[in-house]
Amino acid sequence: MHQEPKTITIEGYASIFNEPDQLNDVILPGAFLLKDVSDIPLLWQHYPNTPIGKVISAIEDKVGLWVTLALCIDTQVGIEAFKLIQSNILTGLSIGFKAIKSSKGQGRVRRIVQKVTLKEISVVTFPAHPKARVKNIP
Repeated sequence: MHQEPKTITIEGYASIFNEPDQLNDVILPGAFLLKDVSDIPLLWQHYPNTPIGKVISAIEDKVGLWVTLALCIDTQVGIEAFKLIQSNILTGLSIGFKAIKSSKGQGRVRRIVQKVTLKEISVVTFPAHPKARVKNIP
């Protein structure tokens, strides 16, 4: 008999619009090509061999990409991630993406990203954008 994994729902901003991140990229509103996000994994620290959950929903608002994530707590890494998030020790979110359309920036802005395909979202220690954080902590 198949048993569904035990998950905890977390939410927050995975990406922030119109502000340079630490890679000097600026992602513009409307950049995310979001159709079906159910196959987008939630990873631990961008490690592709360490999935810890999945994306439930991803919605663009005026601030950035607001995500709802299912964090699997049936794994040791998932439990550790949950405890660190719950303790407000580790709250960074980050995206892995493929730029579909971008242009060269000016000044300290290296690139302006107009269209992307979202590949993954990660819980991270150091998010590329300091405002990309888990906001609703269970």
